[in-house]
Amino acid sequence: MTSRGHDTDARITARAEGVRRLLRMSWPELKCRGLQEVLKRVERAQTIATRTRRRSEENEAATAALSRFVAGERPFFPGAFDDTVAAAVRDRAPAFVEEVVDEASSLLDERFDLFGYSGLRFGSPIRWRFDPVSGRESPLVHWSRIDPSDHARGGDAKVVWELNRQQWLLRLGQAYRLTGDDRYASAAVAFIAAWIDENPPRMGINWASSLESAIRSISWCWTLSLLRGAPAITDRVLARAAASLRDQALHIERYLSTYFSPNTHLTGEALGLLYTSIALEGSPAAGRWRRKAVAILNAEAARQVLPDGVYFEQSTCYQRYTADTYLHFVILASACGIEVPRIVEERLRAMLDFLAAVRQPDGSVPRIGDDDGGTLLPLGRRRPGDFSALFSTAAVWFAEPSYAWAAGALDAESIWMLGSSAAAKFDQIEPRPADRG
Repeated sequence: MTSRGHDTDARITARAEGVRRLLRMSWPELKCRGLQEVLKRVERAQTIATRTRRRSEENEAATAALSRFVAGERPFFPGAFDDTVAAAVRDRAPAFVEEVVDEASSLLDERFDLFGYSGLRFGSPIRWRFDPVSGRESPLVHWSRIDPSDHARGGDAKVVWELNRQQWLLRLGQAYRLTGDDRYASAAVAFIAAWIDENPPRMGINWASSLESAIRSISWCWTLSLLRGAPAITDRVLARAAASLRDQALHIERYLSTYFSPNTHLTGEALGLLYTSIALEGSPAAGRWRRKAVAILNAEAARQVLPDGVYFEQSTCYQRYTADTYLHFVILASACGIEVPRIVEERLRAMLDFLAAVRQPDGSVPRIGDDDGGTLLPLGRRRPGDFSALFSTAAVWFAEPSYAWAAGALDAESIWMLGSSAAAKFDQIEPRPADRG
């Protein structure tokens, strides 16, 4: 058979499999996927001018909301706006303070440690779609035209996305809070502004994954809260950040991974929507985002976490990620007065109990199943296989001796999240392993 014949057969097989897959889909899935395809086509048909046009009243409302959030006038994590946190971190984790300042200083020089690579440079100014490992850069086209798995055309999307998650901005925010040095605040603001400039709404690889937008939004919310009072946080900065957060939330809402990746992608996207609904509370759509986020997180707790506390993908990496997600959820829910069904906390604690039970004598947790090395929010030390930060914060939140035992010591992350009082609360817990009898 000729090569052309092979190609024809392959196309026929692919089409047949596509038809079979469509026939297996439920009506809700067909409706969801169909709507998303329509939205993609509509977005691609729009001109640049149409894409960038905003309704001024919505922007003004979002900016006013974000200003209130950054000023500490909205419920959030207890530690985010606690003026005594920096002193508590310096007292309880002096080595971590040195790490923060060292990492932040590298970022001032635009050097990034990502995905096991040290000192990566993405150009100056930063090329946000560039993979420095392969030397390839993805095109600035509508995100639906991009195949993130096509390394030959755009490099390794995971390396690019790791930069664009901007979780490293947290180190600049922490360094500012710990030292008061305005250089760190100015750099963080400049990085956010540069990202907005080079990543127009729905254009490029950095819009090709709703989860990436969610993680970036979470990073921005935390970074802006850490920069409270910095001269670099101007009205223009807040206006641009608010508009971009709104764009990213609308994008997440349109393209939730309800059927594409109904796992950590979906719960991570929901958490990103919840964060943005808090940061932009009072602006149009914020209430809708919150309701949608809460509904997803409540439903997925029972679906993704088995009664014995094992995450349904049977991966300790994704189990930690999911436990982090739900710990953030219950803390935010408590702060915002959101009622959470009992099963959510039960499944969260079951996950934590399982991870504590498989913890090794050296404090590490076995790396079982898939492991991409990703984390939700690296406010403290996050070494591979080290779940101590998760256990530490859970110990303080639940006042649970077995989690304090699994943590070994109070982690700086717990102070950043729960405030300086976390240190005294942790010290009051008598650490001991759970009774398995």
